[in-house]
Amino acid sequence: MNTFWLKIAGLAVVVVGLIILVSVFLTSEPQPAEQPESEREVQKVGDNDVRPRPKVKPLVEGVPNPKVDYVAKINELARAGRDETLNAAPFYQKAFELYVEGGEELMTTLSRRPRPVSLSELSDKEQSLLRQWVQSNSQALSQLELGTKKPYYWLQRSSKDGIAMEIPLPELNEVRQLSRAITWRAKLNAAQGNIDKAEADVITCYRFGLHVTDTPFLVEQLVGVALRAFAARTAFIILDRTEMGQTSMKSLQRQIEQLSTDESYIPDMGAEKFLMLDIIQRVFTDDGKGDGRISTSAEILSMIHDYTTPTLSQEEIRSFPELQLQRRQTTEAVENLYEYFDFVGQKSPWQWKNEQINPDKGIEKITEGNAFVQTFCPAYVRVTQIFARRRAETDALITTLALFRYKADKGQLPEKLDELVSAGYLNALPTDPFSGGPFVYKRIGDDFMLYSFGIDCDDDGGTHNRSWDKDDQVFWPVQPMEKATDNAKGK
Repeated sequence: MNTFWLKIAGLAVVVVGLIILVSVFLTSEPQPAEQPESEREVQKVGDNDVRPRPKVKPLVEGVPNPKVDYVAKINELARAGRDETLNAAPFYQKAFELYVEGGEELMTTLSRRPRPVSLSELSDKEQSLLRQWVQSNSQALSQLELGTKKPYYWLQRSSKDGIAMEIPLPELNEVRQLSRAITWRAKLNAAQGNIDKAEADVITCYRFGLHVTDTPFLVEQLVGVALRAFAARTAFIILDRTEMGQTSMKSLQRQIEQLSTDESYIPDMGAEKFLMLDIIQRVFTDDGKGDGRISTSAEILSMIHDYTTPTLSQEEIRSFPELQLQRRQTTEAVENLYEYFDFVGQKSPWQWKNEQINPDKGIEKITEGNAFVQTFCPAYVRVTQIFARRRAETDALITTLALFRYKADKGQLPEKLDELVSAGYLNALPTDPFSGGPFVYKRIGDDFMLYSFGIDCDDDGGTHNRSWDKDDQVFWPVQPMEKATDNAKGK
């Protein structure tokens, strides 16, 4: 029994890994195996949705009795009563259809590099191929721009047999490709001195990310915040490699400030809860009074086998119903779990540490004794950290733009970040979600360093680590992508 429980609890780890894999498919070019996780946030998905899911089959024995249409509920959550004329989906769908894949030589070149961040890292021939590819997607990008002018974005979803966990998300690959094209066009425009066009492309990518973030599924939201981070990184590259005038910097800063809100960096778990509740009604029997147990039907055991192999043996799978998990208790655990997600999601990683909140322990307590909930519990702590990282990147860009504007006006950098507020370059100092205070700012000669504490919530003096899991995250100076860590202490 203990061995069985250890293995079933281990399924939660598998789900964690799968969700993190999904969360890392978009913001960077395809990466070599040794790349750190923060640069794998957005990777290739392909044509099919890769969310972890059990292969739930419709039951013919009539014991489980699905009554709630959770696909319809997810669609209601996505649309939220909005008028169809406000939907960006038709424009994005057209952009997906018009997208032109780059030639094999160019795509191979980009995939072999650890996300080249500037044109200078490409040969003349590679730059020529890149320009041709971007030009071939001008119509697709025009539709993308039109879509970002709409206030909302949602899709009408459906699935075979009405199973919520089987809702496909095939468009995510096209989302990734279009984000690559628009940010490369921004870099090309900047290199040619078309700063206004480059700025417009950055904002288009950021708005696109906002739209994708405002979708019900967690995997979509992770893609959305990654897109916004991709836009922020592109802006940092342009600042590093070109001269942006005062007007352009102010315009870019103000637009990002207006688009970025606290709410847009909190994961919405509503659809994920619906997915779990749909599994419950398809796996557990229904006694007509809100209770029941896991079905012993061959279909359910086959589903468990498909999902857990090779973690569980055939014998353990056959004994799964013997756990005697109750439907009512399982449903209550799911409700409590997502209520807890709402609570911890309102707080930053620094607040977790400062207020001695341990989300992992909280989740463990809620799911204790219920292998079903443990198995399907999303990796919420990691997801929330990713959202916080993306917020830090955006806020760091806003702060960096304000610093450059201050320097251009006054001939020197401020001694402290507070001066940006008193001088009117910032309405308020952005808060580092990993320190609870402003980003660390250090003047270094005529330049400066700006960094976040990173996930460990400790100040490591500006030692940069791309993975975010240790050391600091240095935003300025822009850090070389070839190095996993840099000692950025004034060097």
